[in-house]
Amino acid sequence: MFKRKIALFLAAASLAASLAACGEKPAPVTSENTTASTEATTEAPEFVPVDADYSGEFTMLISGNCNTNVAFKSFEDSDMTERTPLDEAVYRRMKTVEELYGVTFNYIEDYGTTGSAKTKLMVAATAGDDDYDAAVIAAYDAVPLAMAGSLYELGSIKNLTLDKDFWDERASRDLTIRGLLFATTGDIDFWDDMMQNVIAFNKQVKADLNIEDNFYTLVEDGKWTMDALASYAKQATEDLNSDGVYDMSDKFGLITWDDSIYAVLEGSGERVVQVADDGTLNLTLTGSERIVDVLTKYTDFCFGGDAINYQRYTSKEAMDMFSGNRALFLAGRLQSLDAYRDMETDYGILPYPKYDESQKDYGHGIGVNQTAFICVPEMVTNDARTGFVLEELSYQGKKLLTPAYYEKTLVGQYTRDEESAEMLDIIFATRVFDVGIYYNLGGYKDKICSMLRLGDTLTNVYETNRSAAEQKLEGINELFRESTAD
Repeated sequence: MFKRKIALFLAAASLAASLAACGEKPAPVTSENTTASTEATTEAPEFVPVDADYSGEFTMLISGNCNTNVAFKSFEDSDMTERTPLDEAVYRRMKTVEELYGVTFNYIEDYGTTGSAKTKLMVAATAGDDDYDAAVIAAYDAVPLAMAGSLYELGSIKNLTLDKDFWDERASRDLTIRGLLFATTGDIDFWDDMMQNVIAFNKQVKADLNIEDNFYTLVEDGKWTMDALASYAKQATEDLNSDGVYDMSDKFGLITWDDSIYAVLEGSGERVVQVADDGTLNLTLTGSERIVDVLTKYTDFCFGGDAINYQRYTSKEAMDMFSGNRALFLAGRLQSLDAYRDMETDYGILPYPKYDESQKDYGHGIGVNQTAFICVPEMVTNDARTGFVLEELSYQGKKLLTPAYYEKTLVGQYTRDEESAEMLDIIFATRVFDVGIYYNLGGYKDKICSMLRLGDTLTNVYETNRSAAEQKLEGINELFRESTAD
């Protein structure tokens, strides 16, 4: 299924490239001129634009822990002379929606980690100002905004149909509490896809070690586990200069980073918080035997000499290690693989490992500190207008952005073989969103990282912050109970 999509994505991208070569301004995508091509290409459901005039600016606050979110980038016609397929798709989507509804997009960028975008929305809500029609907000900022009453409940917005397949059903499932959803994602944006946690492996190092096991087969057979990763990594570690000190000049089984511990937690099927059937949030980072073993096994491995944390050095040094065949595995995000597009040695992409073979499914979170969600400010006065525009943006994203992103990111650049495409199919099909990390209960989001930064233990992290976490959790549960009370 995924390989078929990749082939179809290439066809769509080729069409976009031919238009670019002719120097023509791309025509807006409408139901009349795309039914035969893009409908078949992306298998998007039928969507009929509403016959409405919503003239005027549609202002979106675009933020997050990144330099720029390309999906929400304004292009002038003059910018499109040397456009990439992704630029082309972003431009065509913007123009399509503008022409359909008479809106003019106004993107206000506020990137960084200072929380200034969050403050802007809170101030606007307090003042009763409808300065913004929608926003893209860092995941960790969306939660306090919802708690402060600064966000619109998405399920109550007219014309926003979150059960359509151009919205992420897993995000809506995991982020909904007592039937209320304040932030989500989908084909409206591809930043969350770029922040997807993955494992890469160096094929030359694997061959040099005479490892005959097929990693892809291990994944498919459900045998790609934490123990399997560790056992292969141990075979790769070598003190190349024989100085008795293992550092960036040597060879390692795994190059990792602090945030990988979130990915391991989610990959094992564990969560900081689980949402019960009645919508109650329950603290599940409880120090149970299994979760202690999961995180202890990973931290012991990372501190045991077969892994190196590149955040103690520089990103350039880590890049040189992997591309220079001095590491077997690399823990990162899809975006980080961009640095290896020109790497001479082939590499493959793998899911994060399961805890053990008895675990049913793989699990994949997205970069906790890097991803962003779409939301709507509480003071929006015309939710029908906002709903239609966001719905159209997501639908056109399904038809335009997603194919262009996969063509640019995966085909011929991030993937070197068909098996990696199949692994990505597994990865995206097993995405999870841990609300406990986004709510940062008891500071656990940051404290869990300290296990890799400072060598802290889960038992100490859990018990030290348990009281604060439980107190905050009870406040959240009470707030949602009151919000949904008859």
